[in-house]
Amino acid sequence: MTAIIMGVIASNVIGAYAGAPNAPKPHPANHKRQNSKTVKASAPAPKPAAIQPIPAPAGSTGAPAWTKLPLYVEQPNEATQYYQDNPAADGAALVKRAGEAPVAHWFGDWDADVRASVDAYVGAAAQANAIPVAVLYNMAERGCGNYSAGGAASSAAYVDWGRQAAAGIGGRQAVVILEPDALAGLDCLPAADQQARYGMLAQAVSTLKTNPNTWVYIDAGNPGWQTANTMAQRLKSANIAQADGFSLNVSNYMSTARNQAYGNQLAALVGNKHYVIDTSRSGNSNLSPDNWCNSPGAALGSLPTTTTGSALNDAQLWVKRPWESDGACNGGPTAGMPYWQFMVQLAKNAGWQ
Repeated sequence: MTAIIMGVIASNVIGAYAGAPNAPKPHPANHKRQNSKTVKASAPAPKPAAIQPIPAPAGSTGAPAWTKLPLYVEQPNEATQYYQDNPAADGAALVKRAGEAPVAHWFGDWDADVRASVDAYVGAAAQANAIPVAVLYNMAERGCGNYSAGGAASSAAYVDWGRQAAAGIGGRQAVVILEPDALAGLDCLPAADQQARYGMLAQAVSTLKTNPNTWVYIDAGNPGWQTANTMAQRLKSANIAQADGFSLNVSNYMSTARNQAYGNQLAALVGNKHYVIDTSRSGNSNLSPDNWCNSPGAALGSLPTTTTGSALNDAQLWVKRPWESDGACNGGPTAGMPYWQFMVQLAKNAGWQ
């Protein structure tokens, strides 16, 4: 199921989600299945065919303004810093190349002052005239005690934290991926806590959308987690009506084609809202869904782009930082910590040289 920047390893406790039911983590996101049965690595996926435009469904709106801007490339980050410190290490050049791609920045309970942290990140992107992608990952009862456990101490604390994050953005332009796994992994909570979570997400959307230059995508898990009907009801309860859309496949390995099919189905149930897809590790569609944690057969996916061939798919992003571990599985360290050996394998499996 479902890191921070500037080489601060301690703050790297975020994006690891892998994308399946009931799979939280310590600090990163972990959208995957808890069954970590090892599966033999598959051959690298073939290069995708040329993108064919998908007609816009009736009632859908055009691409949002942010898709016309370049995606922000934050420098330095852990990957480029690793290359500077270890230029002769095996695969170091591949790590450097991945670090030069636009990758999302995660914010959570590891940020002592989230307003200042968000302000610095969004401000740097504004200076570069590029669009930053921020992941807010501090939901109360996050991860339900599993790999990504943590988060705000209470609903009130979360609402205040969200206000601070929104204040950090201010009136500037930003894309926000809101709370990976929070809706897809809702089943681990008792009914009262589920309702509280809906309320926290709904309030976060309202707070963030007071700035018309903030585009909010509520995380909706992945095609292998919840049915489109179930997820549609959850998105509606979380205020998808006021949000710009939803995100899919954060920290998971499922193919873009499968995510687009699911995304289009889900969009039709929530007013043709748009969506973004995490393609950071979706380069091999032959993986077993049971092998979601640091899967040895995984490959880097297509580089981030706002040219998707789909009227509803606003962008394919690297939300999960591909050099971060999903958790202590398949030889990996704690979720969200750098796992360079795995990063190199992802690149090689994708045919990078």
